[in-house]
Amino acid sequence: MLNQVALVGEVIEIPENSEEGTFFLKVLRYHKELNGYYLSDVVRCNSWKGTLSSVRQAHHLGHIITVSGRLVSMDNGLCSVLAEKVDYVSRRAPSQEMEGIK
Repeated sequence: MLNQVALVGEVIEIPENSEEGTFFLKVLRYHKELNGYYLSDVVRCNSWKGTLSSVRQAHHLGHIITVSGRLVSMDNGLCSVLAEKVDYVSRRAPSQEMEGIK
């Protein structure tokens, strides 16, 4: 079995006081809905302090990043992504690029 995840998304939240290393990505779905627009999902990403500090220093809200990692179960039964590697892609948010596009 293999547990690997790769995401490309817009950074929408980096809690300043988060000691656990949590940040949130908005990820566009692969397909359009019947109305012609793309929906998006918000994915919770957890990381080690070193990865989180690089996210805080180099990436800002609205930046597009790639996250490589693995799925982990949390105590409440939900899953999150444990980010092992984070890379910068772009400054322009996909929500701006995709806004109004059918």
